[in-house]
Amino acid sequence: MDARGIEVVKLGNGLRIVLYPMNFMESVSVGIWVKMGGRFESDRYKGISHFLEHMVFKGSRKYSCRKIKEELEGVGGSLNAFTSEENTCYFVKLPYRYQKKAVAVLSDMVLYPTFPQEEFERERLVIFEEIRMYRDLPQIHVVELAQELLWKGHPLGKPLAGSIESVGRISRDVMEGFQSKYYRPRNIVLSIAGRIDVSIVRLIEDIYSSVESGKSVKDNPYTGRQQKPKINLYNKATEQSHLCLAMPCYSYTHPKRYAQEILNVILGGNMSSRLFNEVREKRGLAYHISSSLSKMKETGGLFIKAGTEHKRLPKTLEVILRELEKMAKGKISKGEFKRGKEFILGQMSLHLEDTMENMLFLGGKMINTGQVEDPRDTMRRIAEVTFEEVLDVGKEIFIPSRYNLAVIGPVDKYKQQIERLYVG
Repeated sequence: MDARGIEVVKLGNGLRIVLYPMNFMESVSVGIWVKMGGRFESDRYKGISHFLEHMVFKGSRKYSCRKIKEELEGVGGSLNAFTSEENTCYFVKLPYRYQKKAVAVLSDMVLYPTFPQEEFERERLVIFEEIRMYRDLPQIHVVELAQELLWKGHPLGKPLAGSIESVGRISRDVMEGFQSKYYRPRNIVLSIAGRIDVSIVRLIEDIYSSVESGKSVKDNPYTGRQQKPKINLYNKATEQSHLCLAMPCYSYTHPKRYAQEILNVILGGNMSSRLFNEVREKRGLAYHISSSLSKMKETGGLFIKAGTEHKRLPKTLEVILRELEKMAKGKISKGEFKRGKEFILGQMSLHLEDTMENMLFLGGKMINTGQVEDPRDTMRRIAEVTFEEVLDVGKEIFIPSRYNLAVIGPVDKYKQQIERLYVG
């Protein structure tokens, strides 16, 4: 147990338990993290992790689909899940006195889903509609196109939900084999934050100790190196033109990751950012303009997204590229640096008042890095980042030869302008 009370317990079969007592709270948040996500999937069954996440809610050995929801929502709980490139997480936040129920229900769902055949085929149709929905939403589809350019030839560059074809290939037997292989203690972290019952570890041991450890998920690192800018202009009749400009950035293990976070806030992370002010406030070119980071174990991507009137898309891109060029040349003020740093520290302080945010932070760190990182240490490292370190990161990330531009809209109208701006 560390000075803040964070405790890590590891069972003999590899299951890791992360506990953060917040005994002044009335709630507890429980999350079961599985080291399995989109980046580990084959092309043939792309989307199986996401499909499995849906099916886990359709019934388990002890609980029917309806009973799962009634058991947790019926006592005031908020139940949900998400699939990412590197893991899947099933979680619930509820009054602390029901935490044993939360652990029991979530664990049975994850370890012993039953995959009812009728539900399986019905949920496949639901996912088909989800895939079609993403294709119909240009602000989402354009990001997928940029990811494909950035991580070309790797599962990271393929849509997380898969395609109609790949999801259509997944049979109940295939999913059952996938779940029984990877949803095992060696690949699972159970994270709890809030008002924790002292006997909760004993319950977890009773549930998991007899489960075989299973095989560890194998890494498949991205090794590509980009030498020149890439572009995908996707012609489609839309109300707005949407762009996404992506570039490689640092992973969540890189020593410069903290300076990168500050740089991203300065660029487009909030309403005080460069892009918000230059694109929206000064010129009225877009309603939505932002930048964000997507970080994995050995790679990462910085994504700039905007939607604008068709004829103004070239101007929007021009302004974005100009701001990146300025930042690459070190044109960042100390005021921007200070505000960016304080924004991150302030947001972390606010988030960590909540049991769910603590569970997500601690569980995510453990499943992704194998270690628990005290949020206070993270905040200290951010506070220690220097102005010069942020300038250096800008020079290393904003390199035009490593840019990847995707655009969705009636691109034939402005194709030459875009190519002239982007390629030179």
